[in-house]
Amino acid sequence: MSKADEKSKQYRDYREQCGIKDPVMLNEIEEAYYVGYRQAEKDLELTWEDLAIIEKLGDDFVKHNQTPMSDEEFYKEILKRFKERK
Repeated sequence: MSKADEKSKQYRDYREQCGIKDPVMLNEIEEAYYVGYRQAEKDLELTWEDLAIIEKLGDDFVKHNQTPMSDEEFYKEILKRFKERK
């Protein structure tokens, strides 16, 4: 079962617990949730263009930054810059 299927099923169960018993309505709610979840996954998916930007940000940062830092600090800084750019 995919993550979208699992989340959709959980949401359907939740709606049933809230008192919605109409199977047509439950199916529509489940389908809407599934479609929305799948779209969110697509929207958050990294592309090869995103990876190229991240690589360039890392290269530029290394060239212009002489301050020693941990790997964690470095990657957090690159992630911050990537998010600002998106």
